[in-house]
Amino acid sequence: MNEEKFKGKYRIASARLQSWDYGSNGMYFITICTGDRRHFFGEVVRGKMILSHVGIIADVLWYEIKNHAKNIERA
Repeated sequence: MNEEKFKGKYRIASARLQSWDYGSNGMYFITICTGDRRHFFGEVVRGKMILSHVGIIADVLWYEIKNHAKNIERA
């Protein structure tokens, strides 16, 4: 097994496309995976997302990104 270590721990190789400049303009999708895939931000009930207290904070901060970073638009 020839895995590199990051901060002394094993990790998987990056899924990023090595030939792409991620600093360039483009559309990016963000995926957040919580530890043990727990429903940390809330849960879906009858097809509707019910946010937890932490989920409410994450939602507010998500909408605030455009006020703190340039060249940001929500699709």
